[in-house]
Amino acid sequence: MPRRRRAKRAADTPPEGAHEATSRWVFFVGWIGLALLLTGLLAYYLARSKRLAGEFGLPLDDGWIHARFAQNLARGYGFSFNPGEPTSTTTGPLWTLLLSLGYRLSGEHLFTGIAINFVLCVLLCLVVYRLALALGQGEGLALAAALVVACTVPLAWWTLSGMEPPLYAVLALLGILLHISLRRASGLRALWPTLVFAMAGVARPEMLVLFPLAMLDRLVMSLLEKRERPLARWARDLVVHLPVFVLLVAPMFAYNHRTTGYLLPTSYYSKLQRVGVPGALADPSVMWSQALIVGPATELWQVWVTWAHNNCLLIAPFFIGLGWLVWRARSPEAGRNSSLLIPMLVFAQPLLWALVAGYRPPDYQSQRYLADLNPLFILLGMIGGCWLTERLGSLRRPSARAVLVGLVILVSLLRQPSSAEVYGKNVRDTTQMQVTIGRWVRDNVPPGSLLAVNDIGAIGFITNMPVLDLQGLVTPEILWRRDMARRVEGTAPKLVFEFIADHEPDYLIIFPEWYWDLDMRRDLFTLVFQVYLEDNVTNGAALMRVYRTVWATDSAPEHEPTP
Repeated sequence: MPRRRRAKRAADTPPEGAHEATSRWVFFVGWIGLALLLTGLLAYYLARSKRLAGEFGLPLDDGWIHARFAQNLARGYGFSFNPGEPTSTTTGPLWTLLLSLGYRLSGEHLFTGIAINFVLCVLLCLVVYRLALALGQGEGLALAAALVVACTVPLAWWTLSGMEPPLYAVLALLGILLHISLRRASGLRALWPTLVFAMAGVARPEMLVLFPLAMLDRLVMSLLEKRERPLARWARDLVVHLPVFVLLVAPMFAYNHRTTGYLLPTSYYSKLQRVGVPGALADPSVMWSQALIVGPATELWQVWVTWAHNNCLLIAPFFIGLGWLVWRARSPEAGRNSSLLIPMLVFAQPLLWALVAGYRPPDYQSQRYLADLNPLFILLGMIGGCWLTERLGSLRRPSARAVLVGLVILVSLLRQPSSAEVYGKNVRDTTQMQVTIGRWVRDNVPPGSLLAVNDIGAIGFITNMPVLDLQGLVTPEILWRRDMARRVEGTAPKLVFEFIADHEPDYLIIFPEWYWDLDMRRDLFTLVFQVYLEDNVTNGAALMRVYRTVWATDSAPEHEPTP
């Protein structure tokens, strides 16, 4: 009788090849489903924006800045906003280069950028999958984590933004994956993580923190693993990797310094916040406790709050997953793929950002500055959730885990309608203000007129006219005139006005709320057009005005301002 039961069990057990075929089929279907899911979300967002804005467009004026740089690169003008006038790189120079290649092939920037970002987002999900496997997780959890990344906000917003978040996210996580997998490698393959970390830094300056953290991780892990002569090994690694990293990122700094006198992209200096180290140095009213403790602590806390809003089911498991990674790094059974780089990055990036640039809410502009951290939050949340279910008998069954994964995906999907609404309103506001003004200037102002503008992207792209950037992004000469110290002294408005008067633009296009002193000078600036947004959720102010200046050389008739 026992022999018959064994024979029956053997007959009912599928052969090993059948398991492999089923696994491959599930893998294939899962990735096709992921791509279709992301495609459906993008279509939903685009439909919502078309309904609100009346046309397809970009959600921020910053996307138009990338488009303008990409357009000039594709036409052979180099990194310039005004053709033939070299200026600082964008905050994502590698993305601008990639977009320019696409623009050169297609002659179009909006859907070209969407297509490139779509591919990058699928690659990001694939890297999350591979990273989960590298951390010792099973294929089921790895695929589930990739699916949750695909359906969690604000990935769809990033894909449609015309900007760099998907690019720097995929490079950052790919660098982490390679670092974890090749930390003990030798030869040329050991340099792959450093190469990718450098590319991530060129894709987004905040990612420059990855390389020093990775080198610190090498040292800490050598000490924890009690390897022979850990300091000597680490010093040897540093001597090999540091020159490679510097060689790859130094051209960006050298180019910026040669063209603008600043090492970093000018956008960094233009957007510095008060509550940070630079603000404390310039403004005595900013307490050092705010700059060094309160601001960074608030930034980190708000990052966690933002993640809880993205998917409330993952925030508690995230901390469990974080703790598991730290425990794993200290465990001798962890194997070759143990690392503390992810825990280091999750804490260091928000804290350093608040210190060197000043506190800014993490959900600002749909979390575009968290693109590398959000997938790590999801991955650690899924790992922490798996750890929990393994210790709860009733949830160990595959069917129970599948239900839990479905519930996590459902919670992520429930956030999509509000996120699509935000995207649609972003496109609406940018289209109704900057794009509308750009078209009006193109149709009513003589070609070649010099424009002094505080939002340069869409206006510069559409008009193809030279601009003076009053924020300093592409006109670095104005940066010191409106830096933190001058604003605290109260001399910035006078210095900015003198700069405008020296350059004698034909038209002035500003937010009067920002530049109220210029708006009052009706002896110099005649109002000819304006746009007011009744429900502004995107732009720095609800009202933007166009003025014809006394220096205008055109003979255009006086225009009646639009109410």
